[in-house]
Amino acid sequence: QALIMEEETKNLEVESDVPQEEQEEEVIMVGGHVDNFIFMKDGTVLKVPGKQEIDFYEDCFFPKKDSPHIEENNYLKENKLIPNYYGTAQTGGKTRYIHIENIIAGMSNVCFIDSKIGKTTCSPTLQDEDPEKKKSDDERCEKTTSLEHGFRITGQVFKDENGNVTEKAHRGYFDITLEDVPTKFHSLLTCNGASKPNREALTFFITKLNQVLTYFKEYNKRYFRGSSLFFALSNTDNLFDFKMIDFAYVRPLEEIGKTEDDNYIPGIENLLKILTELSKSYDEEPQEDLKIEDLKEKQEEVEETNKRLEKENEQLKQENDVLKDELDARSFEIRRLQKKVDDLEQELPLSDSIGYESPQKMARQRDAMRELAERKKQENMHLDRLLYEEREKNLKLTREKRKVESDLFKVEMRLTKLEGEAGTSLNRYEALFDENLNLKNELKALKDHTTVLRSQNLTYQRELDRVARDSYSIRKSLENSDRVSYLKKAHEREYDKSLERVISAKKSPTKSFNSSSYRSPYRSPKYQLTLLKLKAKDFKLFSSITY
Repeated sequence: QALIMEEETKNLEVESDVPQEEQEEEVIMVGGHVDNFIFMKDGTVLKVPGKQEIDFYEDCFFPKKDSPHIEENNYLKENKLIPNYYGTAQTGGKTRYIHIENIIAGMSNVCFIDSKIGKTTCSPTLQDEDPEKKKSDDERCEKTTSLEHGFRITGQVFKDENGNVTEKAHRGYFDITLEDVPTKFHSLLTCNGASKPNREALTFFITKLNQVLTYFKEYNKRYFRGSSLFFALSNTDNLFDFKMIDFAYVRPLEEIGKTEDDNYIPGIENLLKILTELSKSYDEEPQEDLKIEDLKEKQEEVEETNKRLEKENEQLKQENDVLKDELDARSFEIRRLQKKVDDLEQELPLSDSIGYESPQKMARQRDAMRELAERKKQENMHLDRLLYEEREKNLKLTREKRKVESDLFKVEMRLTKLEGEAGTSLNRYEALFDENLNLKNELKALKDHTTVLRSQNLTYQRELDRVARDSYSIRKSLENSDRVSYLKKAHEREYDKSLERVISAKKSPTKSFNSSSYRSPYRSPKYQLTLLKLKAKDFKLFSSITY
C-alpha cells in the first residue's frame, strides 16, 4: 500500500476543471518565465522542468538502491538546502510538471534575492549543442560579476510594510556591481519598513551558505550549471528561508574529469565573505541595551504566542475530526443519492413506455436528476480535495517512516559492526588467555628449574667449602714440610762446619791429634741436645729441655 501511495503521489494529476482562482495565487516572478509555473494554494508549486532537473529531484527524494549520490543527497535533505519534492504532475494538457515546495508560501509581504552561482552558467556540452547560446551566456557572464567573482544577482523584489513594491530588478542585473551587493542585502534585511536589519535572518543565511560550502567541498560528486541561491525574508512575519534552486544542468563530475566543482565554490565563498563583513559592520554599530522589563514583555509575548498556537492546534484537530465525520456523512449521502438516481433512471423509461406520467412530473424528475448530478459533481470535487490532503498527510508520514527506517538501518549496521568488533575482540581475548596460560606454565617450569639449580648450587658450595678446607690443610702441611727441610739443611750445614773444624785440627802442626780420643760430633752430648731442642721447637712437643 505504501508503494501504491508513493506512485500515486509521484504521478499526481491536477484536474483541469478545478477553477483557476483556486489553483493559483498571485506572485511576482523575478526569474524564469511565469508560464512555467503554477502556484497552488496548499503551499506548493508546479514547475516545467528539464529532464536533468527531474532526474536530480528523483535521485534526491526517490533514489535507487545503487545510486552513488545517497550520502550527499541525505546531506542536502537533512540541512533543508533544496525544496521538498512531491513527484511529477500533469494538468489537463500534456505538459509535465515537477511538484515542489513553494519557498515563499505563508510569508506576508515577502522580499527576496535570486543569485545565480558560477563563473559560467551554461552546460559544458552547450558549445557543441548550441554555439550561439554558449556565446551569449559567456558575454552575459563577462558583463556581470559572474566571471570575476563567481555569482551575480539576477532578480530581487523589495516591499514596504504595506506590501507595495519599492524595488524590483529582473533582467537588469547588468548594472549591479560587486560594491552594490552589500547594499542589496542590507535592503533585503531592512525590508517591510524595518527600523534595523534582521540579524537573525542574516545569521541564518550565513549558516546556510557555510552548509552549502561544506556540501561542495566534502560531499558533492556532481557539477551544477545555471543553479541559483534564493534568499527570502518577511520582516512582517519575521519569517525567512534559503534554498538552492534551478537544477537544469546537473551531471556527475566524472564526465568533466574533475573531483570538485571549482565553478560553483568561488561564488559561495565570495557571497559568504560579503555577508560576514556585513554582519561585522552591524556589530560595530551601537546596540540598544535591552531592559529587564523589555525582556519580560518579550517572554510574556512568546508564552502568549505558544498558548495561542496550542489552542489553534486543538481547534485544527477538532476541525479535522469534524471534517472526517462530514466526509463520512457526505459519502453516505452520495451513495444514497446515487441509488435514488439509479432508481429514477429505471423509472423514466417505464413512464415513457406506459405514458401515464404527466409532463410536469417528468420535468421535476429531470430537474431533480440534474440537481443530484450537480451535487454529486461538487461532492466529488470536495472529496478529491480531501483525498489530496489525505495523500499529502500520508506522503509526509511515508517520508517520516522512511527516515525512521533509514535511521534504524544505520543503527542495525552500527550494531552489526560492533558485533563483528566484539567477536574479533573475543577471539583476541581467547588467544591472549591461552598465551597467558602458556606463559604461566613456562613460569612454573622456570621456578622448578630455579629450585633445582639452587639445590645444585648449595651442593656445589658445600663441596667448595670442603675443598677449601682440604686445600688449607694441604697448604699447612706443605708449610710444615718446608720447615722440616729447612732444619735438616741447617743441621747438615752445622755438621759440615764441625767436620771442617775436626779436619783442620788434625792438620794443625801445633796440636797433636789423638785418634783414639776423637769422637764424632754427632755423638757428642752437645749435638744431641741441640738436635732435641730443634725437634722440640719444630713440633712443639715441649717448651724447654733441661740438660
